Amino acid sequence: MRYLIIVLILLVSVVMVVFGVQNTQKVELNFLNYGAKDVSLALVVVLAALGGVILSGLITVWTSIQSGFRERAFRRKLERENRELAQKLTTSERENHTLRAALQAQSRSAVPAPPRESPPSPRA
Repeated sequence: MRYLIIVLILLVSVVMVVFGVQNTQKVELNFLNYGAKDVSLALVVVLAALGGVILSGLITVWTSIQSGFRERAFRRKLERENRELAQKLTTSERENHTLRAALQAQSRSAVPAPPRESPPSPRA
């Protein structure tokens, strides 16, 4: 994947160099109240491309920051749920232990049941 990106960067760079060599005419730029005369068209295109790179970098940083916040919130939620489940498990284990002890105490003190009589066998 890294090599693909390097190849794409080189390809775009070559295209921009070829564009700059072929478009050497001078243009006039106007932005709001500012203006510039006799600016190379290649320079204008390179500056526009650089502005696009900066803008896309800022967008990437912004989305990375947002995903970091989401990940941190999700991690806190999971940790909170983990603590709650651990508390429920401890409570259940204590209750289980108490019930087992009560069952053992009850079985020790219980009077044994009389043996059942077997039903009469059928006579042939």
